[in-house]
Amino acid sequence: MNDRLNGLLGMTRRAGRLVAGFDATVDSIKARRAQLVLLAADLSQKTEKELRFTAGDAVPLLSVGLTKEEIGHAAGYGKPVGVVATEDKGFAAAIIKAADCRNKEDAV
Repeated sequence: MNDRLNGLLGMTRRAGRLVAGFDATVDSIKARRAQLVLLAADLSQKTEKELRFTAGDAVPLLSVGLTKEEIGHAAGYGKPVGVVATEDKGFAAAIIKAADCRNKEDAV
């Protein structure tokens, strides 16, 4: 797992700028608060499709390659979480950067 990405998820939650779960994420997207939606690697295709439809072009969706269990642990929820959204532009940019670094490491 990427320690930087895990740390950012935890910091975003502690800052109160992370929403978790399908319904909360959809509400955040519809209220135009979501800046970035993160999808677990083991998320169902149906759920991903519904989120992509809801988000449209307004909110980027990013599959971070972490399982539901890993995302839940990193964010400090203590339970599996398949979908989270950040409502802060700064955290969103940092998460995208950390996820991009992770993808580059995986490709090496």
